[in-house]
Amino acid sequence: QNNGNISLNWSVRDNKSIAYYQIFRNDLNIGQTTDTNFVDDSDVNGQYSYAVRSVDSSGNVSQKVYIDVNNTYCKVYYKNSNYASSYINYKINS
Repeated sequence: QNNGNISLNWSVRDNKSIAYYQIFRNDLNIGQTTDTNFVDDSDVNGQYSYAVRSVDSSGNVSQKVYIDVNNTYCKVYYKNSNYASSYINYKINS
């Protein structure tokens, strides 16, 4: 977790028959990857449920594996034309 980005990593025993992985946030499909990692960089702030499932070359899907993530941070807005971004992210550790 890093300022609105969520990094997901997982391991598999045998991925020879896996074509790709589908990634879900709150049961909505947000992407897919052929790697065993995925970064959700859509500036998520709050508590979310993520899931990953595999899809083989025949289109068969596995059960979803879920993890709950708490990525709470606040944005502090400021006015300064010397910076490209108009806010700074602060992580709130809970």
